[in-house]
Amino acid sequence: MQDREALLEALWRERLHAEPTCLERSPFQVRQRMETVWDPGRLFRELIRPLPRGMLQLWHTAPRGHVIFTHEPSRYAPGQQEWHGRSLDGVCYVRVADLLDEGEEAFLTFAEFLDHLMGSGAEPGAGRFSGGVGRTPRLTDAAQRFARDEALGYGQKELGATSPAAYFRRCLWLYLTDERRLNVVDPNIHRLFARTLFKPHVWKRS
Repeated sequence: MQDREALLEALWRERLHAEPTCLERSPFQVRQRMETVWDPGRLFRELIRPLPRGMLQLWHTAPRGHVIFTHEPSRYAPGQQEWHGRSLDGVCYVRVADLLDEGEEAFLTFAEFLDHLMGSGAEPGAGRFSGGVGRTPRLTDAAQRFARDEALGYGQKELGATSPAAYFRRCLWLYLTDERRLNVVDPNIHRLFARTLFKPHVWKRS
């Protein structure tokens, strides 16, 4: 398994792309803080650095999953997407303005892809982790536990989550940025993440 820095470097080269005009078509405050089209990729790389190495490895070895930095609203689009003469499978369009400050909106968009990746390798129309589906036996077990814990309804209102998928994304963000708060909002999900997604053994294929 590659080390974290090598993985981040490889993902930056192979999976991160920028619209040539993404900065000039963005708000003034973006242009003040970003000088070149390389800057969104550098910010995004730091945003995902705390993710489990196994999760990054799963992304790197998957045939799907690209990030395109743009001036348009952030969204995740499963399936084939045409981009400058290339066909990219499974794309997160990330508005560069969403990378500013803590980058929460950019991360939540990317976490939708991660949810799909962990569920079914991001296959269009297939299951997601937040729906109780896992790409491997260990991820399946973790996904089913997540579905049971989410159904208890502990933190949806406080986190403003209206679906299991939205709850997964916001809980993952909290685990990375304010772990103590997640433990207060939903100790079951905090415990689940700590004992599964953030443990190396879960990412073994067998």
